[in-house]
This record gives sequence, structure tokens and C-alpha cells, in this order.
Amino acid sequence: MKYRNNTWSVACTIRAPEHVTNAFLRHYESLNPDRIYLFFDDPEFAAFDNTIAAGKIICFTCDDEYWKNVPKIFPTKNPGTRPAGIEIRQHTNMLYAREIMSSSWLLHVDSDELLFAKKEVGSVLASYPDNVFSICLKNYEAVYTREVNPGDEFSTNFFKTYYPDRDTLLNYYSDDIVDFSRGGFWGVETGKSFVRKGHDIFKMSVHRPVPNDTNLIANAKTYDLELLHFEGQSFELFKEKCYLRSKKNVALLMPDRFSKRLKKIEDTINQQGDKGLRDLYEKFYIMNRKQIESALSDGFIEEKNWSSSPISRYNLLPSNNPLEEERGQSLSLWQGILARTFHNSYLAYDMETGEITTATAFKLCHNKKIIPVEIKIIENKFSILFYRTFMDIFYLSIDKNSDSLFSQEKKNATFFELLDHKQAIYTFSLRSTSGYLKVSPNGSVIFDSPQALEWEKLCLKMVYPQL
Repeated sequence: MKYRNNTWSVACTIRAPEHVTNAFLRHYESLNPDRIYLFFDDPEFAAFDNTIAAGKIICFTCDDEYWKNVPKIFPTKNPGTRPAGIEIRQHTNMLYAREIMSSSWLLHVDSDELLFAKKEVGSVLASYPDNVFSICLKNYEAVYTREVNPGDEFSTNFFKTYYPDRDTLLNYYSDDIVDFSRGGFWGVETGKSFVRKGHDIFKMSVHRPVPNDTNLIANAKTYDLELLHFEGQSFELFKEKCYLRSKKNVALLMPDRFSKRLKKIEDTINQQGDKGLRDLYEKFYIMNRKQIESALSDGFIEEKNWSSSPISRYNLLPSNNPLEEERGQSLSLWQGILARTFHNSYLAYDMETGEITTATAFKLCHNKKIIPVEIKIIENKFSILFYRTFMDIFYLSIDKNSDSLFSQEKKNATFFELLDHKQAIYTFSLRSTSGYLKVSPNGSVIFDSPQALEWEKLCLKMVYPQL
């Protein structure tokens, strides 16, 4: 059977709280796969928002009945009962999804692994000839600038890259902790693979399966697709994972460094309890500003301007052309969702004047004092405005005098109603309790206009950093 070369699906053997599952689904929905296969490894964690990716999700609850009846697909041997090792369960689920899907490619990931697509995924896959069996993604591991709360597990732009120089790693971690890592990674340094359907597998792996046909090319490289691994996530999830792994052996194929790390975690729990575990979490996953700047300079950390809540979920942007340019000028130094005016400018924050203004694409790319103001749409009804600096996010707040202020506290953000939304041309008006947001041709922005004329409306533009 011939499959379209650019079609793909994603599968996940998942055990995660509902908010993580929902964030995972929103992200992958935005990348436009054919199907999302969810294999709930623990029936108690089988909840998700079924309005996300409606019609695309195929889910299985991996209870005793599932393991009794799931097909025994070579080369994984399924004994008819739940395999003890998570790796074998992942292999079985991946092979099953690959068997039943109609897509040409399958990617199996964990719930804390997000695909970072610098180009449209289908177009990247279509560029590989038929003799390519698999495409291996380079893996990156998340670093946080502060402890994150549940719900913010994917809120970082800083990621470790594989770095084998031990002397450099000792600038950031103690000697005993470096022993738990490989190239600075706590998890597996090898990324997952897109695997083509239709070829027999000789040796199974969710990372790098081996094809039966030795003439096929396995583990082809790509620079357009990467895998972001949020291995630590929030302290609450880290703690839950630590207690789970200390009570039972989750993985059968555990490298020696994983065993050492688990022993360290168990000793910490026994000797210091949650307080010691939190200290360990901070040592593993959090770096202060000085450390981040140093690691960026060393090349140990890279900043990746990806989006954890793509706008495509809200149907306000066409999803088939993410690589947009503005009159030949690419807004490529960062990524975000901008509010564009009818005067071919964008909402921006002027660091010198401390005010919201507008700026052209050229000015946003070349004037470091002008920062783009991003917009987040909430439930297709409301929005908040904010801008980012190196380490922080500042949210727009309108005071009683209709003056614009910025706060690092998200709770202080002003909610704007999303009004007069026209799907065909993706335009809308923003209104707060003070009035309408109005942008004049001279660049001035006010927030207390009594009305919004047609030419004063805004539209959205998503910007990617890859061009």
C-alpha cells in the first residue's frame, strides 16, 4: 500500500495529570498531525479535554483487558498480560499505532516531550526519499529560571544541548550530580524518531528502531525538527515521579547512571524528606540568571523561542503557512503572536519611553529598544497583552485613568474582550472596562476609545524564528 509521504501521526504512552495531557494535546494539535494516539498506561490518569483536537484523538485505556487483546506485533513479544517494563509497553503501543494508522510516518513520544517544528512537519517529511526508514530528532532538555507551578511545566525557552565536557559541566553542577548525567542530560540524550510505515522492524526501540531491510537508511538527520524534553517539570510532578520510582522499578532497561540517580533520590527522601527532595529538584533543573548567561556563552544551553499554546487552537490563523514574511523582512529574531494594525505595523513596547506604541517589522528586527507586544487568546473570547525580556514576562494592566502599566504578576493583567471577530480575514477589536483599544496611523495607542472603526481593528500574525 502506498502512503502519502507527508502525512504523520503521533503516539504517546502516557501517565500524566489532566492539565499536562491537555497541554500536550494542544501543542501537537497545532502541528496538524493526522491522528494522536493516546495509550493511558494508568487507567486512573485517563482524563483529558475532549474538545481538543476533536476527531483526531484515538485513545486506549491500557488495563488488563487491553493487554490481553492487543495484537502481538513482531518484534515485540506481548505475553497477554501487562509487561513489567515501561519500555516494552511503549514498544507494543508504538507498533500497534503504526499498524492501525493510515499515515506514512509515526512519532512516539512521552507526555513531557514536545516537537519543535521550525518548518511545517509534513513538508519536512516529504523531502526524504522512499529509502529513508527513520528520521532521528535531536534532543534538548529543559532548564527553568525558577520553580514552576503546576500548569506551567512547559514555560521555559532555555534548553540544554548534549555537552560531553565534564569540566564545563562542573561549573553548573556538583561532582556527584554530574555523575548522574550524560553530556549534562538527566534523561536519555538520544531523541525519538519518526518511523516510516510499511517496513518490517528487526530491532524495536522508540528512539532508534532498526529496519529489517539493511538497504534502508535509518536515523537520518533533520535540522528542521527537534525534540524538547521537559524532564523536570514542576516540583509536584518531580516529587510524584520520584516516590513512584523509589517504590517500584518502573524501567527494566535502566543505565547505571539512572540507578545511581535513583539511589541518590531514595537516600534524600529517607534522610531529608520533601525538603531535601526540593533542594535536589532545584539543583537538577533551575539555574539563576548568571548561570543561564554563562551556559549560553559556553554553548551548553540554547534559547529556543517556541510556543506552548499555539494560536491555531483558536482558529484565528490559517494553519497551513506558518512561515510568513512581511514585505521581504522576516521577523525572525524571536517567536510570538503579534497584533498587527491596518497600518502595517505591530503593537510594541518602547523601553525608552515606557509606553505601548507601534513598530514596523523592520524596526522590530533592528531596534533592540523596541520589543514586540504579544497577545494570548483565551477561550476565543478574551485576550491579554504582554512583552518578554531575557528572563521575565510583563503583563499589560490598564489603570483607572486608562494609562498602561506593566506587571510581572499575571493576576494583574487586564482582560480584553475579543469583539467583532471576522473569521474570513482574522480581524477583531479589543475592549476593556476603560473602552476600546485604538491605534492611530501616527503610532499612538489609547485604551479608552468609545468605539472601534473598521480600519482600527487588529489582526493576528504568528512569527517563527527559523528563517
